[in-house]
Amino acid sequence: MNAYQKRKYVVRLINGKPQIGVRSFTIKEVRELFDDSYVVIQRKYFTPCWEWTRLLHKKGYGVGIVYMGIRLSAHQLSWILNRGPIPDGLYVCHHCDNRKCINPDHLFIGDNDDNMDDAHEKGRCIGSGHWRAQLTDAEVTEMRRLRREEGLRYADLVTLFKVHMQTVAGIIRRERWKHIP
Repeated sequence: MNAYQKRKYVVRLINGKPQIGVRSFTIKEVRELFDDSYVVIQRKYFTPCWEWTRLLHKKGYGVGIVYMGIRLSAHQLSWILNRGPIPDGLYVCHHCDNRKCINPDHLFIGDNDDNMDDAHEKGRCIGSGHWRAQLTDAEVTEMRRLRREEGLRYADLVTLFKVHMQTVAGIIRRERWKHIP
């Protein structure tokens, strides 16, 4: 029987009315759940990732639990259990870029700028490496060639590549995808 199955229902008074709820996890139960919730997988990083095997968020992060009144992702829970509290205003970030990973050796504490710097260093925020990119490097090169050599209008490029006018304009003026010649 795991910690989820051992939880007992409790009755609490909320605004003077009895409410049925589930008691909070103890730290021992949290540790037990954590230890049963990952598999070790060798990836491209130096040491193996510990991949969360329970529920995943739609963006690929492990869904942890509510602990001490705070909803935590699996990697945040890993940090707290293995390293201690997360300082206010900071994030738990991944060195290995594996959103399912909860290996504390692959995690670091940083602010948003630290996380963005890490992403830029690894090429995740430019061109087709960006998570929202709709074009490949080759398509951007082809778009610029078609405009330069064949004189296609922006509207024609919008239709051809199925992107917004602002995207095409930014690419042609080299305000976007600056790393592509």
